[in-house]
Amino acid sequence: MSEFTREQLEQYLDDRSPVAIRLAAYALTLLDRAEKAENELEQTRVQLAGCSTAAQGYGKECKQGDYGWSAAFDDVQKLYDTLTAARLVVEAARKAARHMHEGYGPLKDALRAYDDTLKGEKEPLEINTETVTGALDAIRKAVKKL
Repeated sequence: MSEFTREQLEQYLDDRSPVAIRLAAYALTLLDRAEKAENELEQTRVQLAGCSTAAQGYGKECKQGDYGWSAAFDDVQKLYDTLTAARLVVEAARKAARHMHEGYGPLKDALRAYDDTLKGEKEPLEINTETVTGALDAIRKAVKKL
């Protein structure tokens, strides 16, 4: 089966039988649909690559309406921002813990267990509420002294 170019199909619209004209018109419609589908597929590929980029913390300049933007891209950016904020909170807690003298031991153990959990070296952290409460009370006392 041979393929026809758009130009060849358009020639059939000019000088052929009614059946040929209908077939050519239908073929042109299918060709238009195929081209549209290819363009949409290419944009979807770009959007998927954008999600990967956002997951790595890049692509902040991409906004809604841009060729590579998608709702999924926006969701990934928000998740990355949330993760970054959580990392900052954990780092701030570590810095605060370094400056605390009372209750530092239990908090240090909790942070170490958290790190081990993240590294996959231990099962998910089981929280000892007495230790955590004691550490938090000690932190409150130390903050009041500042």
